[in-house]
Amino acid sequence: VQSHVFSYGHRNPQGLVMSKGGKLYSDEHGPSSDDEANLIVAGKNYGWPFVAGIKDNLSYDNNDCLSEETSFDDPNYQDPLMSLFTPDYDIGKPCSDNWMCRPNIAPSSIDVYEGTAIPGWENSLLLTSLKRGRVYRLKLNETGDEVVGDVSEHFYTQNRYRDIAISPDGKSIFIITDESGNTSDSSGFIRANGIVNPGVILKFTYEGATAVGKIQQKSPVQVYPNPVADFVTLHLQNDDANAFTVRIVNTKGQEVVGRLPLQTGDNTLNLEHLPTGVYMVVVQDSHNSWHQRIVRY
Repeated sequence: VQSHVFSYGHRNPQGLVMSKGGKLYSDEHGPSSDDEANLIVAGKNYGWPFVAGIKDNLSYDNNDCLSEETSFDDPNYQDPLMSLFTPDYDIGKPCSDNWMCRPNIAPSSIDVYEGTAIPGWENSLLLTSLKRGRVYRLKLNETGDEVVGDVSEHFYTQNRYRDIAISPDGKSIFIITDESGNTSDSSGFIRANGIVNPGVILKFTYEGATAVGKIQQKSPVQVYPNPVADFVTLHLQNDDANAFTVRIVNTKGQEVVGRLPLQTGDNTLNLEHLPTGVYMVVVQDSHNSWHQRIVRY
């Protein structure tokens, strides 16, 4: 009798997508860490309940997994493309409680971005997060069987992202939100009190790069601490006569701190009036512009 089992060793599969090249990808929940993005291959064993994520002999709390994962020996065993995240991963503390501090994202849907409309995104997996209100992007190699570099995060909001779709032209990302449930605020560190956009479809559209003058690679400003509580310092090393200014915008592009002059040396900005979340610090002189993301917790 021919087996009807394609693959096994999955804990809590969520999303499933086929690439144009015929590769099958999935994401699944780990116990309290080690959510997985997988390339599904026929006959492979993806480890559970003997391995969570990769064979690193690490566990978060009591996750009912082997304490010595490397002792699991199966010729059909397959590592995930990426573990999100291992128990020793630094998620960027401080976080509000034990649930938020767990190094996982609670993935839901998954899709493959194969267009060219958004620079650098071609051949990427997009994973939606129920817990952290964002999309995680995993850049794949040319053959689609390995993740290249680290994960990047996009579209921060205070919502539970349930499903994702990509427009045919590749410029717009559509995300369905849950009507209720636990999630974080837009910082990803603090448990949220409610969902901002319950049961809707959110649309994020790429409108091209915005440049102000010539963009230099090296910023003349150091921003710290980051993440920041109430006060952020911008240290300006001004070796010329140009006048520098700073402004801060939120994830919607709204200016929340107006254009202020910067002096050589330390400049301290009070952010106490801002909600927790992710912001962009924009420093400009008469010719150039520099951007740095900060997180207020």
